[in-house]
Amino acid sequence: MLKRLSQHRVYAALALSCLALAVSATASALVRTAPTQPVSPTGGITVAPALLTAQIGSKQSQVSATIGVRNNFEVPVTVSAVLNGFDVRNNALVPTTTPEKSLARVVSLSPAEIVIAPGTSKNVGVQVHDSADLAPGGHYLSILLTETAVNDTHESSQLALRPAVSATLYVIKEDGAVRNLKAQAIRFKHSLFSLPKTADISFYNDGNVPSVPRGVVQLSHGPRNEMIFAQGVVNPQSAPLYPQSAITLQTQLQTTAGVWLPGRYQALLQYRYDGQEATKTLVSTYWYIPKLFVGVIGLVIAVVSLCLWPENQRRILRSWHRAHLPRRPAFVAPDPTKIKQQAGGALVPKKQSTVGRRNIDDIHKVL
Repeated sequence: MLKRLSQHRVYAALALSCLALAVSATASALVRTAPTQPVSPTGGITVAPALLTAQIGSKQSQVSATIGVRNNFEVPVTVSAVLNGFDVRNNALVPTTTPEKSLARVVSLSPAEIVIAPGTSKNVGVQVHDSADLAPGGHYLSILLTETAVNDTHESSQLALRPAVSATLYVIKEDGAVRNLKAQAIRFKHSLFSLPKTADISFYNDGNVPSVPRGVVQLSHGPRNEMIFAQGVVNPQSAPLYPQSAITLQTQLQTTAGVWLPGRYQALLQYRYDGQEATKTLVSTYWYIPKLFVGVIGLVIAVVSLCLWPENQRRILRSWHRAHLPRRPAFVAPDPTKIKQQAGGALVPKKQSTVGRRNIDDIHKVL
């Protein structure tokens, strides 16, 4: 028995040693066959500022600005600057490779190519001048900065991908620029028995310059709608609205007071576009019935019904009896043919059955 146990232990030890050898051999094979990855320089290219605004017109026919480009790599890089365009689709800017021709002729970049040492920055100049070919209003361009070459002789530092960054150029030709923001509707998602928690406000830009809607929504009630119980700020994220485009902004409403009475309530929107001082208004109304008011009215009706229940039961019982039971017969003069003469000359009517009459009298006494 002891010999068998010792043999089993020897076999188990041999099996474990073989398994360990197999695992180590597989791991060493994987390590040997793994391809060596080239070491890439760390960092990237950054640009500041990301948005440039240039307003041109008869008062100022030329505007100059600069863009700072920084090399965060550990090797020097060469960066080229080109102009790309934008298309407005569903109130969003969609990049395109071809800029607007009339806009590209009034914008120039200098220099168009720069060499940046590691950890340093260089500027690219942007010049915008007015032209009769440029249409009034707002225009967008993208300044694309792409790495074209890496100035290093080591093969390990060659990049497989060329990093690129971009800055947006916003040009406004003030001569003939039109800013016209309209609020079209205020919609609420609520029921008759609940107050709205959000307001969906639709805006439309009927001008030729992008605008940023600003405003406040107030929910009020009272004889003159002087009691404000909820309000919210419109477009806190500063979403732009591009020309001839529409947008629907959802506004969160914060409750500031309680409402206890049903009625027709008012929503007042005061709005403007960013940069405008005067405000416009839009009024919308909706109906609201508080659930507490419905509960109180139901309780009052229930109490009144219970108080009037006995009297109503009596009236119903009397009506039923009068409709289904025979009435008490009216007095009728005795019929001479049914009267017999007794001794002494007294006239006495003949005896009749009084069972039915007594029953009727008893019923009417109860009623």
